[in-house]
Amino acid sequence: MAIRILAVGPAPFDGVERVTPAELARLSATDIAEFTHLLVAGGDGAVRRACQALYRAGVILPVILYPTGTSNILHTLLRLGDAGEIVARLRAGAPVAQVAQPSHTLGGELFLFSAGDLLDRWYMALAEGLRIGWLDGSRWRYALPAPLLIPALATLPLYALPGHFLYYRVGPINVAIGCGGEVRCRRIQLDGDLVEPAATRARIEPAATVPILRLTR
Repeated sequence: MAIRILAVGPAPFDGVERVTPAELARLSATDIAEFTHLLVAGGDGAVRRACQALYRAGVILPVILYPTGTSNILHTLLRLGDAGEIVARLRAGAPVAQVAQPSHTLGGELFLFSAGDLLDRWYMALAEGLRIGWLDGSRWRYALPAPLLIPALATLPLYALPGHFLYYRVGPINVAIGCGGEVRCRRIQLDGDLVEPAATRARIEPAATVPILRLTR
């Protein structure tokens, strides 16, 4: 079977078919099914939005991550390896391992590993507010909010913290706090995106399993 890769974001690879995030969201299931793989160049939020576009179209493709974001948590914790070598192996017909990453929905929004409105939501809000000057493309944008929030986490009981729930599942990490029933969906954090779902309260529901390609030695 011929390899046909649909790329979203600034991926520096020849022989892929590029679309913008807006164009990806408009593709039909028939259009998407013509491709064998989705390559996402960006950070965790870009990966979430691209997978959400496919999920809403009713098609899930194996995903290749080319990490160009600031934190790239999914790529780092899953130890996915070099995207260029993965693409080369696919084209050579060599086998490439996959990680079966479970995804979920909350209030109509898909996420792959992280959701919450506890300190993670405030952390992301502070980090987004630091998109100024040299901090915009720097990891320091994510490091600086920590000294402000860690003391609150260390000294306040859970019920006194701002927010109500936290869900985090990637690699060996599996955390669920306050996720047993419906959760409040007012301006939440999903995979590093600050999102305001249409629903005011909703449950975290299982969605599709997303196959993510990983380079193994």
